[in-house]
Amino acid sequence: MGKQIQFTKKDAYHTPGKAKRERIKVTTIQKAHLLKKFSNVLRDNKDGISFWFNTERFMTTARRYNFVASSILRDIELSEYIEEDESVSLKTIRRLLNYCQYPEEEELMVGIQAIKHIGKALYGDEDAFPEVIDEESLCCMAEQYLAM
Repeated sequence: MGKQIQFTKKDAYHTPGKAKRERIKVTTIQKAHLLKKFSNVLRDNKDGISFWFNTERFMTTARRYNFVASSILRDIELSEYIEEDESVSLKTIRRLLNYCQYPEEEELMVGIQAIKHIGKALYGDEDAFPEVIDEESLCCMAEQYLAM
């Protein structure tokens, strides 16, 4: 008979180099986003409530537009949910995209009102991207971080 090949647990969990690097890169970006949330607290002076910017939801939205800021802005400007004075600039959208794509390098340079206007324009809900900081969101964030 031929030589029998032994299959071990190590073989079952072996990930090719490129796929492993991609997984590490995604995990690193996710961790960076979670860590940035702690330092980038947005405060709504009108309500006195503190928020985090929901990068995951914004990235999902940006993916629909292939991460093209001008396409996002076009839909914001054409939105029936906002008034003309609530529209944001192309620069604001680019800042959010950069912040989400390069969390280690970029600081969040956009205010809570602009983030609320974008959510209102794209989803009809100004709370689409701000995430209220409360006990539940803190626990959820801790669980996500520990799961990585």
